[in-house]
Amino acid sequence: MKTIQIKIKFFLAFFAFIVLSCSSRERHDHHVKSKTIESIERWTKLEEAFVDSVRIGRSGLNKVSIFKYRTEDSNYVKIKFYKKLRNDWKLIQELQCSKDGVLGCDPKFDDFNHDGRMDLTIVTAVAARGANEVRRLLIYDEKRNRLINMKNSEDYPNMEYNSELNCIDSWMFHGGVSTVFVRINGDSLKEFAMVSLMDKLVVYETDKNGESNKIFEDASINIDDFGFQRFKNYKPWKIY
Repeated sequence: MKTIQIKIKFFLAFFAFIVLSCSSRERHDHHVKSKTIESIERWTKLEEAFVDSVRIGRSGLNKVSIFKYRTEDSNYVKIKFYKKLRNDWKLIQELQCSKDGVLGCDPKFDDFNHDGRMDLTIVTAVAARGANEVRRLLIYDEKRNRLINMKNSEDYPNMEYNSELNCIDSWMFHGGVSTVFVRINGDSLKEFAMVSLMDKLVVYETDKNGESNKIFEDASINIDDFGFQRFKNYKPWKIY
């Protein structure tokens, strides 16, 4: 009987030790987690804020707010999109994207899909020593009353709406200069032609399989004589 009592006491003591150890570990983990959260919050700094309810989407019925944050090792932007509900603004969408720490967001509004409603771009990076301004493009979709985040828009610097071809063209600086023509396809931009100017002028057209095919070449035209031109058409080629 005494042996059984000793075993029971030993088991209870061991069980209590395990419980106390787990509780202590949980408190330690919670403490570490809390310190980590506090550290992240302490190193997150709001550097820029912007609000517009006149130009984006349906004027006076939509609003966008843009917040640029800096953390200890990165930068990012939060974009909030609202609709007017009676006399209040209702948040209907929130987006986030990474950003470099060199420039501000510089929000700009333009109608990139020619639907009569303003879309939004913000600067996320610069390249080619500042010649290529990289922007995130958000297209306003009136049917769904949402912003469509163009996933690959940062691949096409210096974007502008091209009224001649009803598309978007991108002016790219590299060893020479290229004008790339793209169309909106869902939540992405799809390339369909390009004019490249370096030691000669070359025009490419992209087929339905995404293959780029040369359709014109003129070795008598080069960038030294012609300059860093932006093209508004490719067949036939025309400059702005």
